Amino acid sequence: MSSNDSLNERATFNPVVTTCFTIPFPRLLIDASKEVFFDDTYQTSLPCAIKQIHIENYQGIIKTRLTAIPVDAQWIFLTGENSFGKTSVLQAIAIGLFGKQDKKRILTEEACQIAIELKNNGVNQITQLGKPQFTHFVAYGPSRLEIQNQHAQNKMSEKLTTTYGLFNVDGILLNIEYELLLWYLTKNPKYEIVKATLLKLMPSLADIQIKNNSEVVYIERESENSDNVYEPITFEKLASGYRSLIAMIGDMLIRFYEQQPQVIEPKGLSGIVLISTIYCLDT
Repeated sequence: MSSNDSLNERATFNPVVTTCFTIPFPRLLIDASKEVFFDDTYQTSLPCAIKQIHIENYQGIIKTRLTAIPVDAQWIFLTGENSFGKTSVLQAIAIGLFGKQDKKRILTEEACQIAIELKNNGVNQITQLGKPQFTHFVAYGPSRLEIQNQHAQNKMSEKLTTTYGLFNVDGILLNIEYELLLWYLTKNPKYEIVKATLLKLMPSLADIQIKNNSEVVYIERESENSDNVYEPITFEKLASGYRSLIAMIGDMLIRFYEQQPQVIEPKGLSGIVLISTIYCLDT
């Protein structure tokens, strides 16, 4: 072999052909914003608070954005005529926080883009279609009186998921009476704490008791500041306004306790609550 042949042999190579795939990275819909306060004197943010909302292509909402939402505002109200899209905005917020799917249930198949900037236990966070997912929230639609069978355990089913009630009219609330009975029988401090919370919200109730270790009963006052009380009654015999309040607040406490099991006092719970419709209480 000549020296030239040897050089040619060494110079010969077989190129390796590789295929490159470009992984699309979702475009950032919103940028981090400055905090805005309703009360400029104290400027104290809530642990969890929405700062801005961006929605595209969801249920007739072509493109809209809400910005400069105060991070110390405990209540934010959306007002407008029927069928103007208030519930759609709340549903979009839920999808932005949680994602397009809640357990096995698809919330939307639309090619929407939703981003939420929020404070998450003091940390600024931007989430797009549930990435990263924000789970410390509960959501309610216009139907809120139906609670789980009082003799059944609070086992999660399709109609008991976090977002079901906001997207459907047949949602079922977790049964606070079952939890109260369980806490009472196991001497869990949550029994007295939650009972005190419910009584504070409804001053016309004198007490909530467990009857025969098997049933929750309610004792009403003759008037709000009266020491005279009526005979104990069951949940079904309460005025509809009280039933609605106990059912929704009870469901809310159960869900937040499940999300934050280390917390005992309700004032230590943090999160976001979405409510589609608020009715005046018929007491």
